[in-house]
Amino acid sequence: MSHRTSARYTALIRARLEEERDRLLAEAEQLSHRASSCEQIASGERETHPADAASERAEREIDVARRGSLETRVSDVEAALSKLEAGQYGQCEDCGRPIPVARLRALPWARRCIDCESRRAVHQPPELGAIHAQDRGFHRLSA
Repeated sequence: MSHRTSARYTALIRARLEEERDRLLAEAEQLSHRASSCEQIASGERETHPADAASERAEREIDVARRGSLETRVSDVEAALSKLEAGQYGQCEDCGRPIPVARLRALPWARRCIDCESRRAVHQPPELGAIHAQDRGFHRLSA
């Protein structure tokens, strides 16, 4: 085990990851409730102006994309928690090298080092890269 996996470090990272997972799951739940409400309203017998209908469709599409992004992030967080328990936290999934501590502080769920992540981003379609980049914000937790 490296210095990265000391008991104190592990507990701190676990708490940050669990808090992020809980936040993401709560946000996904809110999106699901909103989608259910919109579907109930849309199924009602009401006349909708075409512009309003277009706006509602656009909002639903954004919500669907956001839910997909949240699911990906939850998967990343769960993978980080599993790696933490297995003593493999902070190791790049592509090259196997340690992920720099600064990157892990910014993105505790990072699966790859910056070099490997950059190589993947080059091969990713632009629209997915934009959604992915937008979702990379991390809500800093007190340490």
